[in-house]
Amino acid sequence: MRSKAGGGGRRRWLGRFLLFLLLAGIAGYLTSSFWLPQIGLFLVNNQEPLRADAILVLAGDDRGDRLLRAAELSRSGFGPVVYISGSGGLFGQDYSELARQYGIAKGYPAGVFRNLQHDADSTREEAALALERLRADGVKRLNVVTSDYHSARTRRVFARLAGDMEFRVVASRSWNFQYDNWWQLRRSQKMVLLEYTKTLADVFGI
Repeated sequence: MRSKAGGGGRRRWLGRFLLFLLLAGIAGYLTSSFWLPQIGLFLVNNQEPLRADAILVLAGDDRGDRLLRAAELSRSGFGPVVYISGSGGLFGQDYSELARQYGIAKGYPAGVFRNLQHDADSTREEAALALERLRADGVKRLNVVTSDYHSARTRRVFARLAGDMEFRVVASRSWNFQYDNWWQLRRSQKMVLLEYTKTLADVFGI
């Protein structure tokens, strides 16, 4: 008798659990238009730029979107000089030099750009090295330009390291990320997964 009672209890528990999963799935589907965009939006923190001493372009954008956003900010009076942060390179040239040449080819004056080449392999290391150089150059107010999907993590990193330097994080639009429909585009799905992985790594100091 105990065995039958125990078996009946387990079946009831399993039935309730499956019903819960079904209802949770239905609720998730019906509300997906709200919470799916929030997953993408969590990665974005686009701020209004400062009238700053300098603009810093973070590395990691091979299409030049970050660089052109920074150069346009400089042209609009938000910083007289654009520091190009770069790690690694291609075909024997540093990343920052390649980016500088691209900016010049797009019609921006060569004198606005300054190369900031380094060997950092994380946003945290990149920020620390860049801030050391910027402080040495007397920068007190800074605009940091990065991709939209990278902007929220960048703001958290700089908030920890910038000290008394006033800064804003300005996002450039990315071809491979749209926060409001990321789940419909494979390239955006990959970017969201990668950025959340890097966000967790930053939380744990990896």
